[in-house]
Amino acid sequence: MASVRITHSIREEISSEAERAYKLAHPDPKASTELVSLVKQAIQNSPQQKFLHHCLEKSVEMGIDKQKGGELLTPKKFDNTSIRLQRTVENGTCDITFNTPIEYLAKENTTWYGSTDIYIDNLAPQDQPEILDLFLKLKEDQREHQSNSYNYRHSIRDLLNKCTTLKQLFEIWPAAESLVNQKYIQKMHTKVTRIKRAEQIKEEINFDPTVANQTVLTAKMLGA
Repeated sequence: MASVRITHSIREEISSEAERAYKLAHPDPKASTELVSLVKQAIQNSPQQKFLHHCLEKSVEMGIDKQKGGELLTPKKFDNTSIRLQRTVENGTCDITFNTPIEYLAKENTTWYGSTDIYIDNLAPQDQPEILDLFLKLKEDQREHQSNSYNYRHSIRDLLNKCTTLKQLFEIWPAAESLVNQKYIQKMHTKVTRIKRAEQIKEEINFDPTVANQTVLTAKMLGA
């Protein structure tokens, strides 16, 4: 296989393809179906939501759910398709996406872009333990995934920085060929084909360079 040097451009292309392949083979850990289901039930069962539902029903009954300035006196209903679940700042957050929207009561300015922050500690006490366990497990999986992804990217970078040609790269990591643009592969094989074609021509015409070389050398010695 002929030599094609790994330029900065080729190195960047391979790195990008390697990262894309990793993301495809190792998707980011997401909330399990069990966690999503438990959170949905817990939100509907939370003391805050029950209280806000009571306030809304009472205000409608009394005819004071809206004020003349257009401002809502009572919570507004949001059909949330996603929420951000969290416990503390240190634990971080995780995104929860529902298959169907969930009705959520809140002040009009407390949701952003259709997403709402839900604190586990604000859920009903009986709903917290199982959700917390699944939440912490998910965060640990995400941290491990991030670490593995970081190590993978740097190992690819280190390898590409040490290899000077594609041939050398393929000898160390044969699977890397699937990450390289075909135009570079063709370039490698084109050079090899030229060499093979030269050998083929020599065989077709039964050319023996030995005699020709001796003839040229003898002629030079005789002063030709």
